[in-house]
Formats: sequence, C-alpha cells, structure tokens
Amino acid sequence: MEINNGYLNESYPLMTNDVKIKTIPRIKTLLITISLILFSVFAYSYTGLIDNIKPSSFKLMISGKPKTVTKTFDEPWTTEKNTISISSGSYDSVASFVNKYITNVNEIKNLGGCDTYKVVGKCLSGYELHFVDSATFTQSGLTINEWSEHIESLGIDQFNDFMHNKQQLFVPDLSPHYNALVKDDISFTKRLSSSFGSSTLDIAHIGIQLADAQTIFEIVGPSKSLSSDILSNFKEFQYEECPIAHSLPFSLEYYSTLYAINLHDSKTYVDSMTSWSKNSGMYIPMAIQTTVPTGSLSTVKNTLDLLNVITGAKLTYSSNDEGTCNVAYLNLLPNDNAFSAQIIYVENNANSDDYSPTVADWEDQIAQSHKDLLDDGNGWNRYLDTHLGYVIIDSNECDSLYSYVSDAISSNDGKFTYSLRVTSTSGIGIHFYTGTSGIKSWEINVGGCVVNTDLSTTDICGCLPSNNNVEFIEKEGYSCSVNSFDVDYE
Repeated sequence: MEINNGYLNESYPLMTNDVKIKTIPRIKTLLITISLILFSVFAYSYTGLIDNIKPSSFKLMISGKPKTVTKTFDEPWTTEKNTISISSGSYDSVASFVNKYITNVNEIKNLGGCDTYKVVGKCLSGYELHFVDSATFTQSGLTINEWSEHIESLGIDQFNDFMHNKQQLFVPDLSPHYNALVKDDISFTKRLSSSFGSSTLDIAHIGIQLADAQTIFEIVGPSKSLSSDILSNFKEFQYEECPIAHSLPFSLEYYSTLYAINLHDSKTYVDSMTSWSKNSGMYIPMAIQTTVPTGSLSTVKNTLDLLNVITGAKLTYSSNDEGTCNVAYLNLLPNDNAFSAQIIYVENNANSDDYSPTVADWEDQIAQSHKDLLDDGNGWNRYLDTHLGYVIIDSNECDSLYSYVSDAISSNDGKFTYSLRVTSTSGIGIHFYTGTSGIKSWEINVGGCVVNTDLSTTDICGCLPSNNNVEFIEKEGYSCSVNSFDVDYE
C-alpha cells in the first residue's frame, strides 16, 4: 500500500510492511495545498462552522448581560491533549494496553517522587493522550476506581451514555489495529458511518473500552481497508446511539490527505515513534474528535460559551429529527500551523438510562468536587486531571494573554473556579486548570509564558492533595521534583 503525499520529498518507511510515501513534484504539491485549503474553508462554511464569525469580537452571557471580549492574538489556539484520571494503581497496565492496542507510549512521569504518575501516549501532529494515576489527589463522591468499575460493569455490548466518553483517532488502514485486537481476544465495538459528502459507508469504527480510564478509544479509518468478510460483522450506528455524535464532519479524502500532511510536518516528532510502528505494524493515529457525554446541554452551556470567548472556537448545535439527540460542536478556526480536533458534547435522550449512577450523577459529583476543593482558586482534585486542553504559544504577548484568560474565567459570575500552575515539566507555560461544568475540566495553556503573579513559582507536585509545589517547599524545605523515565513495551 502507498500513501500519496505531496508534502514529503523522501520515502519514509513507516511500517514493517514497507509502506512508502510517494514524492510529488513541487507544482503538484502547491496545487494540492491550495485544494486542501479551499476544501477546508468550503467544508467549514457549508456546515455552518464559520458562518459570519468575527474572531475579534465574542460575547459571553453573564447573568443575562453580554460581555464582549475583543482581544485577539497573533498565534492561533489549537487542541493539544486529552488527559484522563485513571484508577489508582493502574498506570503500568494502562500504559501497556494503550501501547499495544492504541498508540505509542514511551514515557511515564513520576510527579514528585510520590504515588502520582502520568502516562504519555503520543499521536500524530503532537497531540497527546495523558493518563494520571494518583493515590494522593482526592475528589468528592465516588472515587475514580469506583466509577471505572461501574462503567466496566455496564459493558459495551449494549450502548450506554458513558460510551459517548470517547476519543476518535484516524488511521489510513484499520487492519493492523483490528488484527491486534482479534489476536488477543479483546472485545471492541464495530460500527460503520458515512463521511461528509459520501453516499456509501466509507468509514469503519473500532471502539476499544479502556475501563480504568472510563473512556472508549475509537480507531476510525477507511472501511475498504478491511475485508468484506470482516465488515459483515459491522453495523451502522443505531438510533439509540445518536449517530450524528459519531459521524465525521469532513470527507475521507480530506482526512487521508490531512494525515499525510501531518506525517510530514511532524516528522521529527514521529521519528521517536518509528520503532513502535515497525514493531506493532500499526499506523500512528491522528486525533480528530473527542466526544463528551452530558445529562443536558444546559449543564455545560457556560463551559461552551467560555471556551468560545477565550479561544474563538465556533460553537454550533445540532439535533436529530426527533429531538432526542442534541449535540454541541466546538471547532477552532482552520489555520496553517496545526489541525485541531473537533470537540463534541452529547445529550442523548434516545437511550434509556436504566442504570445508576448516570452521566448526570457523575457531572453532579464532579461539580461538587470543584466546589469543595477549588474554593480558594488554588486547590486541586482528581477531576482537574480529567481535562481537555487548548493551547496558544505566543511568548510576545504573555501579560495580555494572562489577563485575557484569567479575566474571562473569573468574570463568569463565579460559576467557574480554576487552579493556576506555571510549569516547566511539560514545557514552560501558564496553565489554567478550570473547574468547568461537565465530566471534562478544561486546561487553558498559555504556552511559553511566565508572568509576574503571586503564583508564578507554583509548579505541580504529586506529593500533596493540593498539587502545589510552593506548599511542598514551605513544608519540606525543598522543591518537589518530577522524574520522567522511558518505557519499552515492545
């Protein structure tokens, strides 16, 4: 099999089966680039994602009154990661599972020399999957372990709303992932859908439940990469699964081309994953969508509005004809520097919740955790480590960015609290860990910046429930260190 890529002027041996990327002359490269940009703009415009948007002026409703934010910056916002709190004591098994069936894991960070670990899984274009295991951080209500056990007990044979808690990852060939799962008798869901503009079921979905992470990792790609015999066991998404929440907003051709572009643009980054690809036979996945279940879109409306204000992400809504499936989409505007995964919040009333606790119960407990443990604006809880991340890297405007983001969060009528960290453990930056509504918190990362605040020396520390290095220094007299160690699951 060969991937046509006009953005790479050399053969790149990605896999053991000697997949090559063809070289295309510069003029064809230029034409493809122009076509891709035009298609991107067309697709966004056609689906209403950038209609009439003016990034220089966004409005946030606060107590019924609009607040206008007019600040714009030179660099774009992008999606950078999906971080998940996992069951305590599970980091090694989670790392092994992710590396074997999903994507490359080559680093585990010990956050302070205590019982707090972060597993790092790498995807194409720099997007990362983080898994945080902590016996130190706390939460209100059920523990992460108890939620993991509850979600695992529901299984994946019959659809439930927790299955909307999902990360979609694109690969140009599904067969290596499929074969690895079948070989080891790992259960997974098998679905089909049509990409944008397609009249055929051209997309296949392989849904892998990682129970300790309460998450489905769905590998998506061309259905034609699987045999007809295999596809006979796949089915379309059913009514109770809310099909519009799973479908891809662009064409298969768009994702295939985008994959090739990112493979080239991320070549230095990808080099560290080459041995994983060769040994596993699997393609490096590209994050394209993250879905988040909610008991009601009204519960997360303030979160969606806040993200719209801070980043300029376009917020749109959609429902099925019966009104039983209601979906909110967050999309950052297309830019030349990076591809950003779409974020989808899903309210599914087509599926009966004949189990307890429900997604709505989970949201309530998370909200209570934020209320109980973030009241001073500098606390922590385990649900802050279940977050999605938007990042902007613009070190020339650090003070403005800091003020802009902090004002937007704190001005939201007290609905959100946040914990500020200025870290150097994963790149220097100001990290606003925001206790937003819904099962996902949000990290707003002002990358490359350190500003002069009273918390400017506060780094993370996995040895204290407050995750606060300043408190650790005051208590122990020395800094809480973060140690990284490479892992090899080959």
